[in-house]
Amino acid sequence: PYFISEIIKHKISLFVLDEAHTVLWSEDFRTSLACIPDFITKLGYRPTHLALTATATEQTVYKIREYVKLNNPRIIIGDFDKKNIFYNIVKSTNKNNDLIKYISKYKNQLGIIYCLTIRNVLRVYEYLREMNYKVGYYHGGMSSEDKKYMQNAFTNHLLDIIVCTNAFGMGIDIPNIRYVI
Repeated sequence: PYFISEIIKHKISLFVLDEAHTVLWSEDFRTSLACIPDFITKLGYRPTHLALTATATEQTVYKIREYVKLNNPRIIIGDFDKKNIFYNIVKSTNKNNDLIKYISKYKNQLGIIYCLTIRNVLRVYEYLREMNYKVGYYHGGMSSEDKKYMQNAFTNHLLDIIVCTNAFGMGIDIPNIRYVI
């Protein structure tokens, strides 16, 4: 209530919702996102809205429009072709050797290695640690404190590699990631 009363006093002119697709997951991702429509209503006026996302299908855009009650929005779709990003699919008969062969080309550069299961995260992490890489791990089964520690260590370049499940990645803004496996 205090926050809303302060915002109303200052009469904000622009309401920005970054990573707008995440409001659709408010019931199990960040529950505070579910308060956005009520917050906007409590303002008593309607500031200009800007909703940003890089991962929205046409259906997701529609759901965001409905959820935030965007009135006649102007939708801008940017170019998805990123010249500095490429995809390479490799069929491997020896994943450990191929992994080391690849990441050794980028020693002391940041990389993310995604695994489908926590068990594989820990297996790959242990293997790379034994090979003397500056490596950490991240998965949904970790405590909040451990997650925060690993994310900060990676973000602050104390680790070169993070081995993780898809629990890692939301809100990560590191400009010099060299590879994602």
